[in-house]
Amino acid sequence: MRKIGNPEPQPPPWGLASALSALVAALAAMIIGTLIMLTLLEGSSYAPLLGWILGSVVTVAYIWSAFRRSRAFLHIAPTDARLFLILLFAVGMAFVIDLVDLGITGAFLPAPELGALVGVEAGFAGWVAAILFMLVAQPVAEELAFRGVFFPAVRQVLGGWVGWLMSGLAYGLFHLIVYTSDPGNLWHSLGTPVLIGLVIGGVRASTGSTRAAIVAHIGFGVFALLKLLALS
Repeated sequence: MRKIGNPEPQPPPWGLASALSALVAALAAMIIGTLIMLTLLEGSSYAPLLGWILGSVVTVAYIWSAFRRSRAFLHIAPTDARLFLILLFAVGMAFVIDLVDLGITGAFLPAPELGALVGVEAGFAGWVAAILFMLVAQPVAEELAFRGVFFPAVRQVLGGWVGWLMSGLAYGLFHLIVYTSDPGNLWHSLGTPVLIGLVIGGVRASTGSTRAAIVAHIGFGVFALLKLLALS
């Protein structure tokens, strides 16, 4: 918690405007990728997942290119942080946040990204798409955009605590816009992603590593897939 409140130890060479541009580019990539796959695979339950995978690939390519001269400041290099413990910590926090979600909504709901696979025969292709997205594409793309680019920039401008909170809020709004066709219960579609973003942001602040944040994100993905399995 102390490290969350501290200023960024190594301010990034880009400003908040560039960081916001990266989030807008990621948002556009996800929406366009979804529209493409929904058009090509109309009626398929896993078409959105394939669209988000496509959008994630474009997002990673954009960030890798746009920040090529300052990639070291993305902090994706190997880290001394104990990644397996971070993975376990994230799964545990996912369980806690899900209990909060259950208490508030009164319903055992799937992650919004996987809602289309509940109650249908997803098949092998659907599960492969879900696994690839939740454990590879989404963690890498979103963590590069939010914790690699946006997190250090917003904390540099607004300070440790406020920047951490704003990063979590931006992460929740991104999830609400991209992954929720019907907001339904606003807590589940916005509040829960905000809490997840705050936890992953805390990992990023405490370790100084975007790679550690990616591993934490994978932990939340593991929990979401296990929950989908239980609902199926």
